[in-house]
Amino acid sequence: MRITGRLIRWFVPHPERTSDPEVRLRYGALEAWVSIVVNTLMAGVKFALGLWINSVALTADAGHTLSDTLTSVVVLVGFRTARRPVDEKHPHGHGRMESIATLIIATLLAVVGIEFMVRSVERLLKPMPVKVSVMAVVVMVLSAAAKEWMARFSLDLGRRIRSSALKADAWHHRSDAVASALVAVAILGVALGFKRLDGIFGIAVSLLILYTGVDLIRASASYLMGESPDAEALAEVRSAAQSVPGVVAIHDVEFHDYGQHRDVSLHIEVAGKATLAEAHAIASQVEEAVNRRLSVSTVVHVDPLDDLPPLASESQVHAAIDAALGHEPEVTGYHALTLSGAQAGKGQLHFHVTVDGRMELRRSHEISHRLSRQVCERLPGCQVTIHMEPSRES
Repeated sequence: MRITGRLIRWFVPHPERTSDPEVRLRYGALEAWVSIVVNTLMAGVKFALGLWINSVALTADAGHTLSDTLTSVVVLVGFRTARRPVDEKHPHGHGRMESIATLIIATLLAVVGIEFMVRSVERLLKPMPVKVSVMAVVVMVLSAAAKEWMARFSLDLGRRIRSSALKADAWHHRSDAVASALVAVAILGVALGFKRLDGIFGIAVSLLILYTGVDLIRASASYLMGESPDAEALAEVRSAAQSVPGVVAIHDVEFHDYGQHRDVSLHIEVAGKATLAEAHAIASQVEEAVNRRLSVSTVVHVDPLDDLPPLASESQVHAAIDAALGHEPEVTGYHALTLSGAQAGKGQLHFHVTVDGRMELRRSHEISHRLSRQVCERLPGCQVTIHMEPSRES
């Protein structure tokens, strides 16, 4: 969106520093003030037209639009609070205030939905005459278009800084866009003689508002209670950790999201015969790998893995790898082989494979999966992890 890019350049210094609290505040303030100005203007026009043509759906929609200005104020306050530095009572900062702002916005949405539901049901049971106005229809259509733009604007900013509050405000805008479109249809329906359509569509608008509010309450409350990360994030942590030679297994991965930063803790298993210095070096490499991959702060706990009877001898492992590589001419070699003993009936095999550095990531991924499958077929009961890296010649 060109307009979004221009507004960011004008109002947000160093927009790429999305983890900087001051930059996040600028993003939040930009979204909030644009929303406040546009919503205030639209709410005034809708309310005046609603009173003029005696439409409960239109006045309900005006109230919904006006409530968006209140939620934008909440967004602004939330971002200002979130940028406050750590203190004695809040050693992890105030970043979660953004999610608290989301919860407040969602609650306001739900309250607005209930209030307008009551008014719309009353109008459905006791229909009142509604003046048909072409101007009102035009205004509602333009309002729907404007609100959809604001929704996309807020979603864009929310994605840039990973803000649930901005995304919640975006859905507030989008529900208003749908509501405006429904009101336009309701006015046209009344013009065709369907007097109860105003109340019916008022109920539809109310249900939409209520659904959005409840859904946002659920999502923000789940986050504040410590929601588990998605499977993709966990897979990234495991992949980064397993890329370090010496790591045999990984378990007890935990995420702690504090809004402006995320902490990760995990346990790794290394060979019990490794020295303390070797284990410390492996843990440091894992922390660096995970931090670099996910932009988080990582703490690693090292567990020794007892030497148990291996499922396969080293010569058998090399033979299995060589046989599998015989079908992969694009692989130039392998190294850093780590073989653990049987744990819970399974062995752990990890090694690095070198390929041309100019190879596409997709192709490298395909080769890695194919090699893992072929080695597993030759070494039943073994779990295989492969780290792909560019050859020195490429």
